[in-house]
Amino acid sequence: MQRISWRLAATATAAALATTGALAPASASRGARTTRVETATYDAPGGVGALSVSVTGTNVGAVMLPAGPERKVSVEVTDATGLPVSAEIKQRGGDGVALESNDTAVPFCGATEKPVTVRPNEPVYVFLYAGPCEDGTPAAATTGEVVATFVGRG
Repeated sequence: MQRISWRLAATATAAALATTGALAPASASRGARTTRVETATYDAPGGVGALSVSVTGTNVGAVMLPAGPERKVSVEVTDATGLPVSAEIKQRGGDGVALESNDTAVPFCGATEKPVTVRPNEPVYVFLYAGPCEDGTPAAATTGEVVATFVGRG
């Protein structure tokens, strides 16, 4: 009789924990993959070197994507011309002061081929250039949209 009571109590406890979420799988509480999508528009390329990110809301030469906890980003740039865009993903260096030539920079043409590693909790800049991509592919940046998909672990 005592054995049946123990099984009944164990079953009732497990049922109560399952309905309250106390027995949720580990992947649901930590380490689950998270995805965040950010979209920004641009109104002109930055020429040979990018000009700036405007504080008036008009992005000329670059767009700034908000900081987040993610460590990877994939970027796709769609221009009104239908051509790919010569672009570069950048983040500030350790100084955190300004974007400089020695900061993290990853060039791409139209879209990144695979996710790019970025430092978490720091803004990501996408610089848009006039002219062909680094491999010589014809490209143009007139007006368009930048879509960034950030991926991380919760």
